[in-house]
Amino acid sequence: MSGLFYGLMFTPVLIVAFGFLVNLFERGYTSLAYAYSPELFDTDARSLGTGFSYGLGRLSNAAGPLVVTSIYTSSGYRSVFSFIAATWFVGALVLAFFGPRTRELATA
Repeated sequence: MSGLFYGLMFTPVLIVAFGFLVNLFERGYTSLAYAYSPELFDTDARSLGTGFSYGLGRLSNAAGPLVVTSIYTSSGYRSVFSFIAATWFVGALVLAFFGPRTRELATA
């Protein structure tokens, strides 16, 4: 939500506050995801998954600006921030759905 609010604010103080929160949550999420996800799989699956996700990430870094530009020109800046917030939300859902459950970790 802070990413969406960051894009919708016009008051400088709120822009800085929500920009700080976006950066804080993004850095925390990224560092935790990189530490958390590889430990779920054996070495062969880990290296395949890491290589695949890294390659997919590089492709999305190349295509992302084109998608954002297209959304911006057709719908405006609010749609861009809504799109980014939606992609972060989908990422969180995927992690919550495919990640291990707390009970499973306690019994392992």
